Amino acid sequence: MDHALPSLPGQRLARGVARLLRSMDHAVLTEFVPIRGLRVDVISLGPRGELWIVECKSSRADFAGDRKWQGYLEWCDRYFWAVDADFPADLLPEDHGLILADPYDAEIQRMGPETRLAGASAPGSRAISPGPRRCGCRAVSIHCQLPEDISDVPIAARGGLHPCKADSGTVPARPHSRPAGRRRAAT
Repeated sequence: MDHALPSLPGQRLARGVARLLRSMDHAVLTEFVPIRGLRVDVISLGPRGELWIVECKSSRADFAGDRKWQGYLEWCDRYFWAVDADFPADLLPEDHGLILADPYDAEIQRMGPETRLAGASAPGSRAISPGPRRCGCRAVSIHCQLPEDISDVPIAARGGLHPCKADSGTVPARPHSRPAGRRRAAT
């Protein structure tokens, strides 16, 4: 496996954030497009069905040039900024969460307030059953090039990454053939 770090600073922050969220039992996607014109750096589906969006800012100029972040708020239950240790965090609005990140890890400094999406009419909301969550975890394991069943592989050997703990990264096997049913009698 190639564990080369992403070249862009924001992508390196997103990598650390994704690792943190996976450790919190979230299914995580990076560079997700909810609708045309919006691309969130990190979106995650938590164990209780909550949607979190994390916007990664690598510099003052990166933050000042971002005019779209308020459009992300209607797509999540919690919103966070992720920055590195050198970022002037006092620039960021205090009414959202704050994550301190590097390419290898992250830590929540301030929990974002929860604003639950308003049922099925909200843009980002869906009834989240275990099936979609399992699929999200499977997509993460495929994206990270992890084996399908990694329950016996130590986390350190996986580079610290793991799919959701709730289902150990496995998806129930699907039969390859349909059970034989009754055929219509030939007439």
